[in-house]
Amino acid sequence: MPELQAFHSLRTSSRELFVRVLRFVVLLGCITVCASGLTLEWNPNPESNLAGYKVHYGTASGQLTEIRDVGLKTSSVFNDLAPDATYYFAVQAYNSLEFHSELSSEISWTTIQADSGVVYSTNGEPMPCLGGEVEFGIVNPGAIGEARSFTFTNSGTATLTNLTFSLGGAASGDFRIAGDSIHGSLLTPSLEPGNSVTFEITFSPGGAGFRETFLKLTADQTDTALFQAKLSANGSALFESWLNSNGATGGTDGNPDGDALNNLFEYAFGTNPKVAQGTTVAPGADGVLASRGAPGVRVVTTPSFEFRGLFARRKDHDAVGLIYVSQFSADLKSWVNSTATPVVEGADDEIQAVSVKAPDSINGQTPRFFRVAVMRKGMLSLPAWLAAHGAGGGAHDNPDGDGLNNLIEFAFGTDPSKAQSNMAAEKNGLLISRGAPTARIVTQPDFQFSGLYCRRKDRDAHGLIYMPQFSADLTSWVDSPYSSVKRADDGEIEILTVRAPDSIDGKPARFFRVAVMQNVKPTFPIWLAAHGTGGGAHDNPDGDGLNNLFEFAFGTDPAKGQASVAAEVNGLLASRGAPTARVVTEPALQFSGLFCRRKDRDSQRLIYKPQFSTDLKSWVGSPIPAVVRADDGEIEVVSVRAPDSIDGQPVRFFRVAVSIGP
Repeated sequence: MPELQAFHSLRTSSRELFVRVLRFVVLLGCITVCASGLTLEWNPNPESNLAGYKVHYGTASGQLTEIRDVGLKTSSVFNDLAPDATYYFAVQAYNSLEFHSELSSEISWTTIQADSGVVYSTNGEPMPCLGGEVEFGIVNPGAIGEARSFTFTNSGTATLTNLTFSLGGAASGDFRIAGDSIHGSLLTPSLEPGNSVTFEITFSPGGAGFRETFLKLTADQTDTALFQAKLSANGSALFESWLNSNGATGGTDGNPDGDALNNLFEYAFGTNPKVAQGTTVAPGADGVLASRGAPGVRVVTTPSFEFRGLFARRKDHDAVGLIYVSQFSADLKSWVNSTATPVVEGADDEIQAVSVKAPDSINGQTPRFFRVAVMRKGMLSLPAWLAAHGAGGGAHDNPDGDGLNNLIEFAFGTDPSKAQSNMAAEKNGLLISRGAPTARIVTQPDFQFSGLYCRRKDRDAHGLIYMPQFSADLTSWVDSPYSSVKRADDGEIEILTVRAPDSIDGKPARFFRVAVMQNVKPTFPIWLAAHGTGGGAHDNPDGDGLNNLFEFAFGTDPAKGQASVAAEVNGLLASRGAPTARVVTEPALQFSGLFCRRKDRDSQRLIYKPQFSTDLKSWVGSPIPAVVRADDGEIEVVSVRAPDSIDGQPVRFFRVAVSIGP
């Protein structure tokens, strides 16, 4: 008879055998998973003839009457446990000769009450009640932030009262719930069975490094947490660390070596910010990188003519939050983004040589020029931009004493830490210098006075408003009736001219200035950037049928597929979502539409048009005003009654058209 070799005893430390709440993505149709579902896990045994494990469990310690053979799995799911009961577990290993180890030490778990059973989701993904984790990724300190939305649904049989959240941990100040920094806030005073409440958490790091906090939800009905999860993220300062290690000054836009590549470009291309760059990037043989450097071009003639751009890219660009935008031009004036997929042609340990194909034509002309714009994920706000330049103070301070305050420097693309003497200038469609606004006088063929100024290309995302103004006497200033005309841009800043009024109170215009204001409301581009979403108003990156503009208008997440519809219960907003129809039969049949609407829609210039149809072909508006049913501070749920009939036929369909007004 074969002799049993020494068998490794099952580890019994509670740190190695532990339970966690089951992720209910595997519990199809189970609505009380958080009350009774859990997963038991243990460390594997090392024996070569190990055949499997058996889980022993029961409701009394030492009397584990239930046995489950799980084979070689090192975890087991329990989704049929009784609520409000304590269960005891132990695990036993066995080998191919059917010899069994002793039971591990017991571990116990008490399920929560059935009447407080709940379901949770973060951005549409199911979560466990306890022990889950939500990652917010890498966000630059001072950036607008990265947001995650959560939905809490009462799937029990009793009403939950005083549903409250709290954030705990050293980094809790970097996380905000619905923009509210007060911890221990009330989500809702009452949540009936089947109803939901949705809230959003935004991570905006105050500094670099790993950040972690814990989110907890509680209610009056239970002494234990209904939900608890770890929130983790990273405040990225890798670029700043790189600047310090290289002894480079001037922040993002600084150029200490004077080679026309600012510090951000040097970081993105893997070049030295203290040594002027004289080479272009070049791939070598066998997939290696021959040289790092500035972007270049490549012309291929066989098998067919092809114009390609070539640039250096960090291999860790996603992790460090860099975005590279390839652009082509036929005349150095008009630039278009490439839609082709970049191809890696060579690499070293840190940098890749990447090529991208030019469009076949641009406005009927052959592309001849190439450039790369580089941006940092988590768009830098004005305070973060000031910090990157080492400039103190706020928007209206002027640390370099040049007469341009920090907001003006930010708006014109100049350095707030160095006194500015340049004026905005362009020549032959090229931006010659960034600087302060200046006047331009043309005498041929007719006398014309105009202003020339710099403007950020991403001004809408930052909420910047530029107001070019003219005066005859430096006392009274008026806006120009003419539109500004773009003359040149360098990828980040553009130069524009604006013609002066023909006269001001009967006098000729003699002076020019530009007033700059910042609208702090989250505009549509800022909102897209905060959600890490690509594309424009009509793109649909999450593929849920709602384009970015609809997601903004309805208050949903453009980065996560949307499955819910607008809902309100007893005057409370139960869920944000897509528009839906509502049919009431008492006291009479009534068809109405229900949809979400931003409370700040007027300032955002959003126009909502609820429409009804009988056949999905012809759509008409309702003659009856919309009625607000509920709101959560940012979004309101609105109902609108359908017309009694359309062309003599009953109404059957509802939709909402959304547009941005002038």
